[in-house]
Parts: sequence; structure tokens; C-alpha cells
Amino acid sequence: MGILTALYYKDRKSPEDLADVDESLKQAVVKIQATYRGFRTRKSIQMSAEAATKIQAHFRGYKVRKNLKHSSSLNDLRNSASSSCSNLSSQQDLEKHVTKIQAGVRGYLVRKRHSLQNVAAAKIQMNYRKYKSRKESKTKNQ
Repeated sequence: MGILTALYYKDRKSPEDLADVDESLKQAVVKIQATYRGFRTRKSIQMSAEAATKIQAHFRGYKVRKNLKHSSSLNDLRNSASSSCSNLSSQQDLEKHVTKIQAGVRGYLVRKRHSLQNVAAAKIQMNYRKYKSRKESKTKNQ
């Protein structure tokens, strides 16, 4: 039996007394435990995915910094030889890249806020279900 059943029947003295437990209660307990295990597994997978994403981001940053080191001397030569027309095009490229970065950050912030709202909604729903369950058990006992 699971921990929920043991807690529910803590006033009973021996495991043999659990033999007469209502089958629907056993099924309910198994369903709750299965739901929790699924939640825990999904959470673990999500955390692993987030960790992998961070590792990938750090590695990409490392590669960019490494490439910048090698290309900095080339960029110095290009900048010294560039004309005003090429400066204008590089300014436009810079604006495009800055806009792209800003869009990425804004998207990240929206997704993060949405994730926090989902967590808050799940907590509210969980507490409401607990309240509803307690209320139903009180009415059954009376």
C-alpha cells in the first residue's frame, strides 16, 4: 500500500486490517500516486532540457568569443580600410542584429512570465481541489 493509504488508516493496528479496504479507495490512491509520479517525471525531464539548453548556450558563447579572438585582427584591417558607404551598411547590419537580440530577450521574458503564471494557476487549482475534497469528505461523514 502507498503512503496515502497508510496515513488514512493509521488508527488500524495490523496490515491484515487493510484487506477490507474499499476497492475504489485503493484505485483512487493508485491514481493519485500515478499522477504524482508522472508529474515528477515530467518535471525532471523539463529540468534536464533546461540544463541542456544552458550548456548549449554557454558553448555557443564560447565559440563566438573564440572566433572573435581570431577575427579581431581581421576586423581591425577591415575597419581601417572601410569607406563611409561600408560604415553605413555595417550600421544597418548592427541595427538588424540589435533588433534580433531585443526580440529574443522579449520573447524569453514573455515565456518566463507565462511559465510563472502557469505555476501560480496550478497551485490555485491544487488548493481548490484540496478544499473541495475536504468539503466533500465532511459532508460524507455527517
